Parts: sequence; structure tokens; C-alpha cells
Amino acid sequence: MDIEQLGEIQKVSPSELLYERIQHKIIANRKAQISHKMALAIHISIVILMVINVLVLVKSSTKTSDAQIYAQSIQIISNNNLYQ
Repeated sequence: MDIEQLGEIQKVSPSELLYERIQHKIIANRKAQISHKMALAIHISIVILMVINVLVLVKSSTKTSDAQIYAQSIQIISNNNLYQ
């Protein structure tokens, strides 16, 4: 490709309609995004929910049920382990 051929390139100006369509798409993309405050609030609420779930699971797994306490008090085997 010769440098002289580059001199033959003609400048083209885009139409106003193309410029307006590009501007419209940029504005539409800005409206579709959520704010940083909203993203932070969602993140914090998810973390709080996960912490609550973990605390409930830990508390429920360590707590013995009333039926197990009653079975132990009258010396009934409350599980399926025959050999202990």
C-alpha cells in the first residue's frame, strides 16, 4: 500500500440520525444500571441473611429436641445405633 493512496481518502461526516441513535443508546444504558448505594445495600442484606441462616443452623443442630430428652430420661434408645 502506497502512502500516495492514503491521500485519496475522502472524509465522511456521519448523519445527525446516527449521532442521535448513539446518544439514545448511551442514555438508555445509564438508566439500566443500578446505583452503587443500591448495590451495596443488596450486598449487605445478603450477607446479613447468610449470617442469620448460619446462626439458626448452628443453634438448631446443637439443641436436643424434647423427644430426645424424654427418651434419655426413661432410658430409651433414641437413635438407631445398636452397638455403642
